[in-house]
Amino acid sequence: MIDWILIPILTAPLIWELINDKKGDVHPNNDWLMRGMIMVAGSIIVSLIGNKNVLQAFALSFGLFFLLFDYLFNIIHKKPKWWSYLNTTAFPDNIAQWSGSSWYARLLIRLIVFGTGFSLYFWEEMQVWNYPYGH
Repeated sequence: MIDWILIPILTAPLIWELINDKKGDVHPNNDWLMRGMIMVAGSIIVSLIGNKNVLQAFALSFGLFFLLFDYLFNIIHKKPKWWSYLNTTAFPDNIAQWSGSSWYARLLIRLIVFGTGFSLYFWEEMQVWNYPYGH
């Protein structure tokens, strides 16, 4: 039960980025440092409070951000076709393979990344300190 209470901590990078970009994505390729520090700090907090290790928490935090940020940003800024709008300068939107893919292919990749993070977060055997000598 405590895992579901801790998940909002892992959304802190997403919330920070949405607030930071409320007037637009002014520094799209520089925000990653602050976002990364918040993601790592949140992952450490979750690992200290909960029964997850830092990698599990980080995987879910990254997955949540990767899945939701672009869509929420586009909705907040009333971008046309919020599901497929791409920034012209931000990584990975400026990579030809990413921007050249259909919106549903990008959604599928986002869901796979999120699903991987979600699976790792709830994978009990990954909690190595709980099983120091095996099962």
